[in-house]
Amino acid sequence: ARKEQERQAKQREAAAARVARAARKGTGGASEAERRAQGEKLFVAGLLDACPRCGFEPPPGVSREELAEHLGCCTDKKAHAAHAAAVAAAGERRAKKAEARDAQAEAQNLAVWQFLGGDDSQAWLLTDTQVKKQCEERGLATDGTKEEMLARMASHASGRKMLTDGRAAAG
Repeated sequence: ARKEQERQAKQREAAAARVARAARKGTGGASEAERRAQGEKLFVAGLLDACPRCGFEPPPGVSREELAEHLGCCTDKKAHAAHAAAVAAAGERRAKKAEARDAQAEAQNLAVWQFLGGDDSQAWLLTDTQVKKQCEERGLATDGTKEEMLARMASHASGRKMLTDGRAAAG
């Protein structure tokens, strides 16, 4: 269970790093008009299966000229609105699925950490959200990075008194 947890933690960190790199590069900053123009170019090139305006799916083997002609004649506002609504609904469904998948992964991650003993030495396996919750439960500050919160948890744990059976350690 620990190896699987470590593998998943590394995957999460890699995905977060990819998102951060994409944000630094400025991808996704295109305007709506630029995205629409790009979609139309991809449709004419045969790289999109459906018209980005109305959702029409041409049969296989259609030439570029026929696809360009479709775009030139594609002026039905009702079809455009219906397609835009369908695309938005599909995006919302994808977002809900991703949110449910993330919530399930969070719960599984926390359960594995607790199964492994819930020890502060393995708190690095927790996600940022879970580390923040652990800090809240212990009355520690929740600001800063994950590493800073882990350091607070470790220093808090080292300051706690351990219960013993009363015998002094021989030493």
